[in-house]
Amino acid sequence: MRGESNTEVLITNQMGELQTVIPIQSRLLRTQRELEENSTEEARIEVDNDGARISHTALIPSKKRFIESKVQFLDQQYVSIDSYLQVFDSAKEKRDVQKSKYNIADGMRQMFDPFERVARAHHICPCCERPFSAEEEDDFVRKQRVKAASSAEHMKVLAVESSNADSYFQQLDKLRVVYEEYAKIGKETIPLAEKKMNELNEELDQKSQALDDTLERLLAYVNQAQVTYRTDLGHHTTHAVCVTCEGDYEMNETT
Repeated sequence: MRGESNTEVLITNQMGELQTVIPIQSRLLRTQRELEENSTEEARIEVDNDGARISHTALIPSKKRFIESKVQFLDQQYVSIDSYLQVFDSAKEKRDVQKSKYNIADGMRQMFDPFERVARAHHICPCCERPFSAEEEDDFVRKQRVKAASSAEHMKVLAVESSNADSYFQQLDKLRVVYEEYAKIGKETIPLAEKKMNELNEELDQKSQALDDTLERLLAYVNQAQVTYRTDLGHHTTHAVCVTCEGDYEMNETT
């Protein structure tokens, strides 16, 4: 009777331990799933964010082709996108020179008639005010009229050249915004994205390692705690079944 009483007590104790182990096991498994889900979600969010930051870098080839095709159409000597700024600066300088030539010629054209009137009215040079003889005065007026006549055609030529230079520059200037975006992506956006990607990879490795360590500890604890007990009432011997290897091993009964 004493043996049966001890056995009943042992069974009761083991059942109590089993009731304690099962909730612990459930919480551990739930914690494990949460860790895996959180780690996966964090990694996905980081990858999505980083992908959003660098997705526009895929526009580099298209921007490059767009700029090169446009500039090549405007300038047959254009080689590659690397020479865009050189072509742009050269076009700007040429536009300014042609505009300056036109303005100077236009200013001189407007002075031909006033110069003639001053020379006839005061018999002097309109610029240095040197007195003119009658012959010098006639010669000066004749030269002014020849220059005025020839300047009309010259002004037309200068106007066309200035207009062409300005049009060429304006077309290049329209590409400047695209070029600046292209240059910024290559010099700033891509290096920053690569740096951020490396940081994210390092962080992901650290989190993965931490998760592996945590799971390893959890599994070790579960293996220790998750033991099912069965009792052989006839021989008063307690057997334990290991969940990991599913093997039986004897546990000495304490009376």
